[in-house]
Amino acid sequence: MPERTAIWIPALGFLALSLLATPAAQAGDADAIAQEASEVNDASCADATSDEATRTADALVKVSDVYSRLAQIYAAAEEPRPDYLLYWRGVLGLCLGRDELATGDLRSFAEASEGDAGYATLRRDAMSRLRRIEAQAKGGPAPRDNPLVTVGLQGGWGRLGTDEGWNYGTVQLDASLRLRGPLSLAVSLGLGVSEPNTNGRGDPLLTVDGRPEYSVLTVIGVGPVLRFSGPVLPEVGVAFRIAPDPAGTAELPVLLGAALHGGLSIPLGESPLALRFGGDVGFLLQRPTLAAHGGLVVLLGS
Repeated sequence: MPERTAIWIPALGFLALSLLATPAAQAGDADAIAQEASEVNDASCADATSDEATRTADALVKVSDVYSRLAQIYAAAEEPRPDYLLYWRGVLGLCLGRDELATGDLRSFAEASEGDAGYATLRRDAMSRLRRIEAQAKGGPAPRDNPLVTVGLQGGWGRLGTDEGWNYGTVQLDASLRLRGPLSLAVSLGLGVSEPNTNGRGDPLLTVDGRPEYSVLTVIGVGPVLRFSGPVLPEVGVAFRIAPDPAGTAELPVLLGAALHGGLSIPLGESPLALRFGGDVGFLLQRPTLAAHGGLVVLLGS
């Protein structure tokens, strides 16, 4: 083999390996800078608007460094470029006050990632940030996303039965877990204490020690809920319910039923707390039910 040919063979092999390694190296750089962007956003973005000048300056330096390197890696990446870098560039841009550029990046990412289940969480956050920016530009309250988890405590009034039914003072603990989009699964545990029981003439029934007799109603519910994002969070759902018979007159020891319910949660500023008001109408066994309630709910995750 001629000496010149022997020299070119390893050189061509090295060039081929370099070309094959370049996309992998770029992907590694993109993943690494995205991880850095996530970490610096969590650790330093809040400090970028701190009242302490030293803390603010230090945070801006850290965020700016990652933002600059991320922009360079994205610009140098071969087509198709990693869309998730647009998300992180937009997030850090908002942190640095570059709202116009950040809005463009987040919107581009949202459009590019539509329908991609792998980016569903990032896209949801990007859309949430865009809605907040638009609301702030209009001077209105920032919209809230459908939370991942809610935990609520409510009190109110309920009625079981019609003319010969019972009025109850109620307290209810409930929770929900978002499954997909606006759909959540909700569970609830309610306790009601009736007004004093009466006989057929309307006279109060008394216990053996002469005290008024009350009925206690415990209701467990589970069912789907549709909750929608916005400045306030409207919801509507169906609950399948079971309750021990407070009168003990039913053929079964429990009352089975269902209810259609609706409500509205009003977020209290940027805190996870919200006021909730709602009501439901349904039945337990053959007895109609009606309820109205209000209370506090904790909104967790997005």
